[in-house]
Amino acid sequence: MSYGLPSQKIEEMWKAYQEKQSIHYIARKCMVSPITAKKYKIKNKWDERLAKINKQVVKRVDDNIADFKVNALKINKVIINKFLKQLGVRKGEDGEFIITAEGKDVSVRDYDTIIRQSLLLLGEEDGRIGVNFTDDERKERLKNVLKELARREINR
Repeated sequence: MSYGLPSQKIEEMWKAYQEKQSIHYIARKCMVSPITAKKYKIKNKWDERLAKINKQVVKRVDDNIADFKVNALKINKVIINKFLKQLGVRKGEDGEFIITAEGKDVSVRDYDTIIRQSLLLLGEEDGRIGVNFTDDERKERLKNVLKELARREINR
């Protein structure tokens, strides 16, 4: 006569499997034999179940990143258009030309930052020779640029 494990124990094993896909880990953590852990892993198709969950997570993350990029590009477009519409030039005391917007001096660096950010969002090179960012570095850099731009816009 074969007795099955209580559903709570099976759920506990499933959670352990999600943490680490190892029969021995499940067995140790849930205090069952490796044979029992393997039996329920196969019977309940945990590999397929976890793969399906991971696929859904990746899709959601990709969708969120795509939405973020679209929104950031829209913001950039507004900022660039505003900058170009209000662009002016005046001659400084030292004879150099100074770019202005709304009568205030504007740093070309700010404009350059927006353009580079847009290029990064589109996955293009930002014009710097030999600079290749990993996705994590790119996301972190982009996040910092957005924070700085928001701070500057608030302080205007």
